[in-house]
Amino acid sequence: MRRALLTLLIVVAVIGAGGYLADSWVRDQTEARAAAAIQDALGLAEKPAVTLGGFPFSLAFLTQSVPSARVTAEKVPITVSGTKAELSGVLVDSDTISVVGNRARIQRVTGTGVLGYAGLGDIAGVPISYAGEGRIALTYTARIAGQQLTVGVTAEPRLDVDAAVIRLVKPTVDPAAATQVALSQAQLQRLARPIPVELGKRARVTSLATAQGGIAVAVTASDVSLTLA
Repeated sequence: MRRALLTLLIVVAVIGAGGYLADSWVRDQTEARAAAAIQDALGLAEKPAVTLGGFPFSLAFLTQSVPSARVTAEKVPITVSGTKAELSGVLVDSDTISVVGNRARIQRVTGTGVLGYAGLGDIAGVPISYAGEGRIALTYTARIAGQQLTVGVTAEPRLDVDAAVIRLVKPTVDPAAATQVALSQAQLQRLARPIPVELGKRARVTSLATAQGGIAVAVTASDVSLTLA
């Protein structure tokens, strides 16, 4: 009896190990397929890293859903208010992914990445750099007192989520600018126009933080659909 029980336990262990390896193989293949689909959909230079949740993963073929996913990519092109830009160090998390045929649908996606100051400047239409202490430096060309002047301004960028703009708060004349111009607060406010950060109907920027390497942003998107390769 003892020998029979031992034999049964060994058989169950072997089957379990084989099932685990098979399940891991299925997960790996599905993650590779998802990475190829994301690369194609976003036009990435390299495949992103994809990690799919759920165990055993093979249950996804019965439920037609995956409970979670995480995607990381070095560079991701985006369009912000009609201007092409690029996020670096991108990390994206999703909730449940529903799969119907060759389409994957996600109710909610959250992501983070860094928008460089050159890219932010392209969106704003003026050169932008980091000014330290949470402020950014912007260089404007403006007509002041009948003269066309280059004016440097620093300000604190603050996100207005509902309006989808970055407001430039507490603007001052940039002490490091080559041209020093005496401006009133009203003139500074007119120069420091809000920077639009519209991402489309289903996505929006939800937070930002200023650092030496760029603006770290958080983005939320809803009802995302993707064609699987």
